[in-house]
Amino acid sequence: FPITAFETRDDGTYGGLLPAGDYFFAADGEGLGAASYPGGAITSIATRVGGYQVEAAKVTLGSAPSDLPTIRFPAPAFLEVEATDITDVVAGAGTPVPAKVTIVGSDPTPTDSIFRDSVGNDLDASVVAVGFTGADGKVRIPIEPGTYDVYISRGPEYSLEKQAVTIAAGDTKTVAAEVERVVDTSGWLSIDSHIHMYNSPDARADKDLRILSAAAEGLEGMVNTDHDFISDLSGDVSRLGLQSWVAAVAGDEMTTWDYG
Repeated sequence: FPITAFETRDDGTYGGLLPAGDYFFAADGEGLGAASYPGGAITSIATRVGGYQVEAAKVTLGSAPSDLPTIRFPAPAFLEVEATDITDVVAGAGTPVPAKVTIVGSDPTPTDSIFRDSVGNDLDASVVAVGFTGADGKVRIPIEPGTYDVYISRGPEYSLEKQAVTIAAGDTKTVAAEVERVVDTSGWLSIDSHIHMYNSPDARADKDLRILSAAAEGLEGMVNTDHDFISDLSGDVSRLGLQSWVAAVAGDEMTTWDYG
C-alpha cells in the first residue's frame, strides 16, 4: 500500500472509485497536525519508510456508494515572511526581494511515503518546511504550532538571516527579514542550464515552484530542459512579476533511448 490517493475539493469533501473491500483511510495535509476521524473505527498503521505510527480509519466498502470517513485536523498556525534587500540602503526600508525560507525544528507530525513519494527527495529530518517569497518579498506558510528557527536566504551571493519563532495554534507570526549582497558578482551571471519540471517524466515540480525557487536562490537565468518537451516559461515569469530577477530560456533534453 497505499492503493490510491484522493485530494480534497475546495469545500473539503473527497471521494472516488474503489473496488469493494476493506480499506484504511489516512489523511495528511501540509503544515497540519495529525488527523482524527470522528465516529470511525480507528487503527494504527506503520509507514513504510520512517516506521511512524499513523492513525487510520478502517472502512468496509460494498458495491453501492458508501460514506467515507470524516476527517478533522487541528487548527494550524501560519508563518508570514517579508524579505527585503538592504544592499546599498543608507536609510529607510529595503527593497522587497525573492528569497528562500527554511523552517528548522522538530516536526510534531513527521510523515513519509504513505502520503507522498519521498524516496530520493527527503528533506533533512530537522527541516520542517520550505517556502519562497515572490516579487513582493512575501510568503505565507502553514505550519504546526511549535518553536522553530527560520532561515531566510537568497543564494550564495547574499547574507543569511536566522530568527527564532514560537507560534500557537490558530496564530499568525510575521518575520521581517533583511538580506544583503556579500559577494560582488558584477559582470557575471548565475544560470542553471538543466532544469526539469512536471512536463518531464522524472520531475514533479510545477512551473511556478521552479520559477519561484530559481528567483529565490539568486539565479538570473534558467533553462528548462524537460525530456522531449519544449517549455517556454517566459510568460509565467512575467505573470509572477519576476522578470526583473530571472530570465527563462526554452530548451529540451532529447531522450535517445526513446529513438533507439
